[in-house]
Amino acid sequence: MKKNKLLLIIAAVIWLAAGIQAVMNRVIYREEDLVAAFSLTDTDTMESTLTVLAEYPGGFADREARMAALESLADGIGLSIDGPFHEEESESRSEIWYEKQGRYAATSLRSVRLTGDEASTDYILLRLTIYEDTDRILSYKELAGELCEESGYEEIQTRMTLTGSREGSLSLEERDQITDRLLESLSGSIAFENRGEEDYTIYAYTAGIREYVLSAGRKINIQIVMEYDPDEEVTRIMVATPIYGGA
Repeated sequence: MKKNKLLLIIAAVIWLAAGIQAVMNRVIYREEDLVAAFSLTDTDTMESTLTVLAEYPGGFADREARMAALESLADGIGLSIDGPFHEEESESRSEIWYEKQGRYAATSLRSVRLTGDEASTDYILLRLTIYEDTDRILSYKELAGELCEESGYEEIQTRMTLTGSREGSLSLEERDQITDRLLESLSGSIAFENRGEEDYTIYAYTAGIREYVLSAGRKINIQIVMEYDPDEEVTRIMVATPIYGGA
């Protein structure tokens, strides 16, 4: 299960593998507006997740260097490592990771080495989920980016996802109303959409957020996903920038 989740995260964040290239747009950076807009969904529970993936050029020298990189990033974000690192290795992939579950947050730090026919590439992967206090995720996003830059990482890619839930199964009309409020608040325009009961996904773009990805020649930096969870009997509402990677 953990292998599958890691592969999904890497596949979602390394957009080049899917033919999507991350680029930068020189406008005012206003991700705080996304957090404010999410409050319009009137969700019962809220959590925010930050995913950061970065490549270490040239690769780490050895296992100890990879563990030291994880410890350095943990120290930088104020995470105390009070448990063991875990390791797993196969012919094409090597992982070293540390996970911590707390009352108010969950953190995963991973050093991932992908080995190809001719060379290996080292990545560092941070996944931080904060419960309830969604405003804090913005400061962690900025901090993590700065730490990666200072440590010499390249191809730094980030994703932020806000998740909430509403009781019951929302109708398409109710989902559309939430989408319209969100996009109006963010001055966003729709790039692609699929408004189905089973698959409700909106891809949009707003000039108010600096980062975006290109897909089929269109800019995307907001994704809205709504899905019904029959076990919990709630509709989950997810808003991500630039795109939601699942898992």
